[in-house]
Amino acid sequence: MDTPDYKALFDSSPELLLIIDADLTIISTTEAYLKAVNKLTEALAGKNIFDVLINEAKEPFAGSIDDIRLSLKRILQYKTTDTISIPIHTSDKPEIAINLKQYRLTHSPALDESGNIKYIIQRLEDVTEIETLKSLLERKIKSLEQIGASEKRYYMMLMKSPFAFCIM
Repeated sequence: MDTPDYKALFDSSPELLLIIDADLTIISTTEAYLKAVNKLTEALAGKNIFDVLINEAKEPFAGSIDDIRLSLKRILQYKTTDTISIPIHTSDKPEIAINLKQYRLTHSPALDESGNIKYIIQRLEDVTEIETLKSLLERKIKSLEQIGASEKRYYMMLMKSPFAFCIM
């Protein structure tokens, strides 16, 4: 029986994954990750994650670098999974708002036999559609609440009026 080629399995995974070591050097990425962030493997492997992020930072993603730094710090300190939400431009033209996507970024530690962090797995999940739907739902709920309040005021106005009304 042949030994499974885990590297090929990892590379072809549909998940958006990036592997970094405890020194925050990028080890590997899935093809799906590279496609999502418009990068080439050669541009990432062997570089410090923050060197890559700072060089590629565009507003409003630049503000998320501190969030990523804090998330990785928590991973290294507590050796537990950490999740944050960040915006990422998927175009070289940041002024095009439609190319701004919202991602959930999850960092998970991979420990060695001694319980020390050997690798950190970064998983990106595109939550743009979910966040958009949540926003629409919140606006709809607010609109319904305003309509309810308006109907209540109208009803109270009719009931407290000194004049008789006839509704046909």
